[in-house]
Amino acid sequence: MVVDEVTWGGSTPNLGHCLTQHRHVSFSKAPVVEDVVAASQDVFFGVEQEVPQGNVYERREFYVEETRTQRQQSPPLPATLHDCIERGVLNLDKAAKEFVRSEMAAKATPTYGSLNQLVGPDINFLWSIVNRLTAEVGRAITSKCVRIVNVTELTTAPTIQTSVSILNCTRSWNLDVEPPFVKKNLGILGARWEPRAKDPPYQQLCSFYRHLLTRITDPPEKIKEYSIRLHSRNGRDDKLKILPEPVENILQDMAENMLGYGQDERKVWLDQDLSNSTFYKSLGANEEERRANLEDLRNERAEWRPQIFKALQLALRDVRAYKYEAGKWIPNQVCF
Repeated sequence: MVVDEVTWGGSTPNLGHCLTQHRHVSFSKAPVVEDVVAASQDVFFGVEQEVPQGNVYERREFYVEETRTQRQQSPPLPATLHDCIERGVLNLDKAAKEFVRSEMAAKATPTYGSLNQLVGPDINFLWSIVNRLTAEVGRAITSKCVRIVNVTELTTAPTIQTSVSILNCTRSWNLDVEPPFVKKNLGILGARWEPRAKDPPYQQLCSFYRHLLTRITDPPEKIKEYSIRLHSRNGRDDKLKILPEPVENILQDMAENMLGYGQDERKVWLDQDLSNSTFYKSLGANEEERRANLEDLRNERAEWRPQIFKALQLALRDVRAYKYEAGKWIPNQVCF
């Protein structure tokens, strides 16, 4: 990897803002192995349990009535180094962010070459750049591993008695990312969704995600261009884009909150000071009882996380099969 004529700016520099002179950092290449994409057909399909009245093809969740604010389109996120070139100039900030998340960087062995023998006033600055890149690559690898563990631990939905409700939310959820996604208060949008009473929580999650996904892009049918992949690369359909990470994260975190797992105490596995936590004090009459109940709640949250991912993956696949005509969504098949 050769870094040429770049600048380092600001007190908290971006990855791409590095040097004002020619610098070289090399990485030896290692064989690149293709990612294995999670087979979406393994996702559990639920069957609708209630027959609605009237025209079954006109369901409220498929209508899009909100007024959408037109926003200026921005270029898609870079997928290759070539995408980071703007008017013949390499945007090193974009390139660095893409590089540290790439499979090439994850499988490469860093070598420092003659950097160990250099002397002079710039040597510490050069080492800070190398250490920064190495740390970012390591962090990206760790994030991928954590994501894989979170979504592949279980194959069936847990039997815990719970329900998906917007009333369980402990915070507001606002979507504000680059177009074609629109600025939305997901709490208000979710309040307009009504689950089927007899559906288990997993099917309710799928229905909730279909409700949101059909309303968060402008134009609405743009959502059909996206997919969710376990490794974020090498999917079956090369034409599909990866659902942006901020969108995926907020949708999963909101569903987790709607299941009743939104308290911070349930998310932290390391020891922490819970002496001032009202929620923790409500878990039992003594410290031993509270600790045991908190551990159970954390285990429940861990069991639901893979199912939330699969529900979002399934819902997005369903929406891609829908048709969008005359301002409403039409499912390709309705089963009762």
